[in-house]
Amino acid sequence: MFAFTFSAFSLGKILTMILFAKLSDRIGRKKILLLAFSLYSLGTFLAGIAQTPLQFMIFRFIKGTSAFEGVVLALINDYYKEGERGKAMAIFSASFGIGALIGSVLGGYFLIWFEYKTSFFILGFVTLLSILFVFLCISNHPDQKIEIIRKTSEYLKKERKLRLNKTLKTKNYILAVIINFLLMFCLQGISTYMIFIILNHYLILEELSGLILFPITFSYIFFALVMGKKENPIRIIRFGLIILTISLFSVIILNFYDFILIFVIAAGISSSALGAITPAVDNYISSFIPKSIRGETLGIYRSLSLIGSVFGAITAGYLGNVSWIFSPFLAMAFIALISFLVSWVFLK
Repeated sequence: MFAFTFSAFSLGKILTMILFAKLSDRIGRKKILLLAFSLYSLGTFLAGIAQTPLQFMIFRFIKGTSAFEGVVLALINDYYKEGERGKAMAIFSASFGIGALIGSVLGGYFLIWFEYKTSFFILGFVTLLSILFVFLCISNHPDQKIEIIRKTSEYLKKERKLRLNKTLKTKNYILAVIINFLLMFCLQGISTYMIFIILNHYLILEELSGLILFPITFSYIFFALVMGKKENPIRIIRFGLIILTISLFSVIILNFYDFILIFVIAAGISSSALGAITPAVDNYISSFIPKSIRGETLGIYRSLSLIGSVFGAITAGYLGNVSWIFSPFLAMAFIALISFLVSWVFLK
């Protein structure tokens, strides 16, 4: 059920990611971000009043239609040039980890202090603050304002379409999409199934699960920030994929010594590798995308990676249900190994 609930959220993102990113190229990033965060806030509030699992999934779908990630990546590229972009991408990637870290700890206490539905209303008000922040603090880059005006020309629209088709067919773009698809397959498969393991295999109480997840999530944040300072994304991608592969294969030890500490260490190392790789791939693909099609190309890239996330979550849940409980991590290890081989042979 958890996997299908997540999939409803991701499906909403997949359906609107490209549209929002494309519109951000045409009418500006700020307007789209305001719309996206409004949908996110609406979906969060509605989830708090859901009466059935089906209603909850529908409201999660609405929340998913926010699909702001591609627009934010484009906004970062608008303001940061090569050399600075890696750090900005790292901070953006780490922000998800920081949010998850705070949310996992506070979420456990919310379950103790309040009825579970109250958590959604609290989060809804937090997202309202995000809307206010976007309205007051975010503005379109001056260069993008010029691009918006220029796109009224029919000739420039045709030129933009040709440039988009050319970029989507380049080897570098296709490779980055493939690697990120496989990476998100692993990331979501690991993270969703990891929570299931903690709650159902090791029988950790929900209100205490945040404390177990704390070091795992912190390792993601730390390595995202540290490795984001490096200027060679290809090297980071390759090195991170090697570490990810080894750490995921190490769960074989749990077949002989099934201790939660061993699991947390393996998950923490995997999380560290993912924290390093994720902003590196974003930085790599951003390095060769033309300014005029930045939003749309990054939106397509992010949308395809979300499809990988959905398949990762569903695959992990299925494998864990029909075979050895830790087999999903071994499957993710093989996916990580394939990603490394692709990066080693083709990524230049």
